[in-house]
Amino acid sequence: MSKHEWDDKRGHEHMYTHTVAIAAHDYFMSGWGHAKHRSSLCVWVCRPEHADEVEHWVRSRGEMHDVCRHEIASSKDNLSPELVANWFPEVVESCQGPVRAQGSPLIAIYTVDDNHPALVEEEA
Repeated sequence: MSKHEWDDKRGHEHMYTHTVAIAAHDYFMSGWGHAKHRSSLCVWVCRPEHADEVEHWVRSRGEMHDVCRHEIASSKDNLSPELVANWFPEVVESCQGPVRAQGSPLIAIYTVDDNHPALVEEEA
């Protein structure tokens, strides 16, 4: 398997406090831009007390498929491209989805803090 492109936007402190990962296969971003000819995988890391809200937010987004939740270790090495890719063997190995991937996936890691849309109620 070729090297994964890894975009980890977490700060050092988040690696110890944000120990739940909500991951998804992003059908919209797969196949073009930085993910041209491959799949785009997204991971939102959050505090355990926010996991239900974040998972609901990710599942409610129409472009997100194969949503999964994982507990991750509280350490600086708690996520790796190989670990995330293993959560999506059907994407990585058989390259199924909206595009037939020609390379390993693009993986983006986002941090959910208190002002994240998943945690902020929208006003009616």
